[in-house]
Amino acid sequence: MTLYQQILESSVPVDSQFATLSGEELVHVKLSFRVSPSHKRFGSVQNYTYEVGSIDQILKYENQLIIADNAFRGFSWLNEELVGRSVIWLMPREEETKERHWLDRFIADENLRQSSLREIVVIGGGILLNAGAYIAEQIGSDLMYIPTTVLAMSDGSIGGKVRANEVEDGLYHKHAYKSFYEPNRILIDPRFLQSLPDKQIAIGLGEVIKHGVYQSRVLLEYLASDDFRPQIDKESLLKVILWAAALKEVCLNIDPDETADGSHIIMRGGHEASDKIEESSRFEVPHGTAVAIAIYQEMSQKRSELMPLLDACCKKFSIPTKSP
Repeated sequence: MTLYQQILESSVPVDSQFATLSGEELVHVKLSFRVSPSHKRFGSVQNYTYEVGSIDQILKYENQLIIADNAFRGFSWLNEELVGRSVIWLMPREEETKERHWLDRFIADENLRQSSLREIVVIGGGILLNAGAYIAEQIGSDLMYIPTTVLAMSDGSIGGKVRANEVEDGLYHKHAYKSFYEPNRILIDPRFLQSLPDKQIAIGLGEVIKHGVYQSRVLLEYLASDDFRPQIDKESLLKVILWAAALKEVCLNIDPDETADGSHIIMRGGHEASDKIEESSRFEVPHGTAVAIAIYQEMSQKRSELMPLLDACCKKFSIPTKSP
């Protein structure tokens, strides 16, 4: 049995659990992810938790620097949680906030290498998570994630990847810098789902669809069904986010190094082509959308039996199936 087959077999109980999970059961989901012995944080962090809760469970320590998405600056409930805290508000941009040279300047300007920070807390989507991870890695601090988008909750916060772009002479290089620096903890606060625009939901579902295609037909069927209505039913949206995260837990706990015949097939499904789509668009095409386009094109070329379900999902969420 290959590692991939082992992962698929071990995913069946996850599908059985989440197919019927709802209500109060969702807010008690707690996962644990292994850190690969080959990663630099293994000496201090062998496992990190992923759980549903309220952000005040994390915002309670001294010497924390909070990096938050500027889009939430007007959220009264969040501002109440952040009173008295050291917060830097940033506008997430692939070509800036996640760009390596910009990040190096940011670390220098904020004098972070000489600071006594205990940890960095990131409140935002995938771009800010990568920015925060890069900063934490460079200064050697602990790292906490409070992801705020479907993509970040279901995918970007998990796996410890640190990715930074480079923009030089008008050329856009997706993830020119690659490393691993796992968070100490990931906390999912469902309140962030209440204000997500439909477009942001559709972008994030690209990574959830990925797990449906490469790991769980049951999940893909649920996404295409009438029971899944993420725009009006946030409980169903939280359910697929946690479902995808639990499938990732299977992948990475069996094969944390993402070997070619194992979790790499799932975790990187569609990503080689999606990176090129993003670069050629100068990062105008969002990551989740590019992943969905790449997966659709791959499955179409293979004439996969999953095409009717994939078609249904793309039409349902207005996800494009061709590069612009």
